[in-house]
Amino acid sequence: SFMSTTSSPAGSSPQGGSSPSRAEEINWHLPPLWQPLEIFFLPHPQYHSVAGPCIAHLFYGSGPLKKAERHFVALMTAAHHECQYLIDLHEREFEREGGEFHWLSGLKHMQNPCEKKYHTLDRFVHLISHQPWRVNGEVLKSVVRDEDEVLWSLNQLVHAATIVAVTNALCAMVHGLGKIEPLSATPHELSRRTLRAEWNAQEMKRNQSHNKEVDYLVSRMATLRQIRRDNEESEETGGEEEEMAPPATPTEDIFAPFANFTEGDENDSPDAHVNIFTVQGPMAYRDFAARDDGAKTYKIHEFDWDHAYNMIADVDPVSAELFDKRFDLMQTLTYNTMGDYNNIDTSEYRLAIWNYIHALFGIRHDDYEYQKVNELLSRQMKTFVKTCVCFPERMTEELRTHVMPDFSSSERIHALLIIIEARCQANLLYFTRALNNYYVLQAQDHKDRRRH
Repeated sequence: SFMSTTSSPAGSSPQGGSSPSRAEEINWHLPPLWQPLEIFFLPHPQYHSVAGPCIAHLFYGSGPLKKAERHFVALMTAAHHECQYLIDLHEREFEREGGEFHWLSGLKHMQNPCEKKYHTLDRFVHLISHQPWRVNGEVLKSVVRDEDEVLWSLNQLVHAATIVAVTNALCAMVHGLGKIEPLSATPHELSRRTLRAEWNAQEMKRNQSHNKEVDYLVSRMATLRQIRRDNEESEETGGEEEEMAPPATPTEDIFAPFANFTEGDENDSPDAHVNIFTVQGPMAYRDFAARDDGAKTYKIHEFDWDHAYNMIADVDPVSAELFDKRFDLMQTLTYNTMGDYNNIDTSEYRLAIWNYIHALFGIRHDDYEYQKVNELLSRQMKTFVKTCVCFPERMTEELRTHVMPDFSSSERIHALLIIIEARCQANLLYFTRALNNYYVLQAQDHKDRRRH
């Protein structure tokens, strides 16, 4: 199960390979511009040790895209979520790596033939950032080719898509944390004490008012564990089945209180942000349950992370291993604490966050009882999670301050790490499934050409 509490061997992949880890050889020191965000990884050194190399490899390691191009792809993505910290970071790195200055004026100013590829990539970034279930093989085909001209090699496409997935996730992290912006500060000013002062102040405010959310969660998780044990014992003894829990909740039901949450009109927002790095027009997340585009529910057992891992590994085995390490760690990372409680099994809570995020993007785990989402995640927590992954640019200081009131600062960051990794995996699942579909389309096109 996703949230097992037993650890996996370091560097293991879904395929169980035993060859030496190429990812472990990466020099993953990140430039100082990343420090305002990287500081928040430090309370969780295990996560820092897997996220750091992944970011370093995608943006600074060997790969098919030029380094300036990588930062431009990230810039296109961050602009969709109005993430000023990442926009500034990637603009600076783009310039440092020798990128074409006029690119920073936006896609409308990129009309040279060699720049056409970013216009075709634009639609992919647009969809995967807001409504990833609309990404399919036809979308990728339109990215790769413009009539008979090949604009993106397969290696380049995978590299760009993984950068987009990570950047979407980091936008959720930045907006979820808030106040990550001192890029002009000196390294001394970027100390942990300075950057975390506001979060510590918020934590003191929260601790002044104990609202017993953790008390409820600890009690509810214990009840769910007992129900599971009783059901397992009943199956082992062959006794009559007894209904120990409420009937399974349809995935759509977990959205019920939020059907109209900050939806608005994506084409007519009074304070619409002007994004110069797209020519696609305004777009926003829409509740998957209310979609009108004919997309089917993504059933995870039909194309899971093992499949996605293999698709990425065929092109970039290092990136595949790095992502696998991140997702594997999220299965096992726990300190067995929650608020003032110690020796607590938090796996049910962590899994509820993960599966709720997947459900927001139309990904269903058939073996999961979705009523647990409503039982374990408060309305405020669901609002916070949904804002982080669907509308990060609409995050408010009030929501940041009041969510998870009884959690420690480290536990709140841990929850954010789960949020961004679930968001990242959802992006990669949709991309790799579309890539698989693209291969099928290519094979069919080849067959048709041979026939004629």
